[in-house]
Amino acid sequence: RHHLPQVGEHWARLGLDFRVIILEWWLTCFVSILPLHIAVRAWDMILLEPAGLIRVTLALIEVLAHKFLREDGEGTLVMLTHMEAHAAFLAADALMDAAHRFDVSYPQFQAWVNGEEWQVDAAPSAATNIRETVQRTDTSELDTKESLATCDRIESCS
Repeated sequence: RHHLPQVGEHWARLGLDFRVIILEWWLTCFVSILPLHIAVRAWDMILLEPAGLIRVTLALIEVLAHKFLREDGEGTLVMLTHMEAHAAFLAADALMDAAHRFDVSYPQFQAWVNGEEWQVDAAPSAATNIRETVQRTDTSELDTKESLATCDRIESCS
């Protein structure tokens, strides 16, 4: 809610408690919602950093914010629980770069899990950083075009 206030406010209006929904993401270490080649990259961060789980979660929400903001309650629930169709266009490097930009300590992670208020610091423009990563990454031309279009949509939501 602090880092992406538009998404947080939208979900609050819909009456969604995101902590309940991400339980599946966390219990499956993102395998249930991400393509395997991206989930494996998320595992590296989760295993190497105490707050890696929350960083990947926040990055995923940030990258898909433009889609979340267009959905009603039912559409949002479907998207959150069946994200593999929406996450298929993601570039692993772009998602991991977004996750690395979040400055989350383990105490902040614990506060979030306990429902306490806290602030996450992140770079001002995620779309800019993702765009730069996509342009540096050796991906197919189609993946690059789709990822850059996503960056444009993210910037329009900011």
